[in-house]
Amino acid sequence: NLTADYIIREALDLGSHVHSACEHYVKGFPVIFRNEKTNFPTMEMISEYENIYFLKSQEAMVMVNRFKQLLELFNPVINEIEKTVYKIEENIIYAGTCDYIMTIQEGEYSLGTRTKIKIPKTGKYLIDLKSGKSTDKEMFLQTSAYTKCLSEIEGNMIWHLNADRRTGIKGVDVLLTTEIDYYYEHFCNLYK
Repeated sequence: NLTADYIIREALDLGSHVHSACEHYVKGFPVIFRNEKTNFPTMEMISEYENIYFLKSQEAMVMVNRFKQLLELFNPVINEIEKTVYKIEENIIYAGTCDYIMTIQEGEYSLGTRTKIKIPKTGKYLIDLKSGKSTDKEMFLQTSAYTKCLSEIEGNMIWHLNADRRTGIKGVDVLLTTEIDYYYEHFCNLYK
């Protein structure tokens, strides 16, 4: 079905752009939404900047702004970006790239009036960005597999930048687990 293929390709492109722009942002480079129809801002206006990442969709720029708000909320130390991981053992072989490893302080962080994320222990957390329409805890199967390739990771977090939330940090949801072994066991069962 051509329509379904187009929708999937568009979603993948959007997710890729959001990931790249967030990475660009945390490295200290500007991320700018540039409207191609109006050519605003003009190239002359932004010529003084180097290493600019241009976003062509307002939707992507909104998600990058949500990512920025999460960085302001958690105030993490970013330890790794786009970390390639792999496991090669007798019964299991896999590889992947985790979005971020961040050190986050223990505490309670509020996404809104009722939603709070409780970080149980100061330490490193594997962060996976999601820009799709929905998320669920099954996404921890992937992140737990990545975590098993690393050391000293306290937990996994999904930062959903396209959520339905209408209060607090609009459009943001955060899932957290410290039950790495539980999800990894399920990952291994699926792998088999």
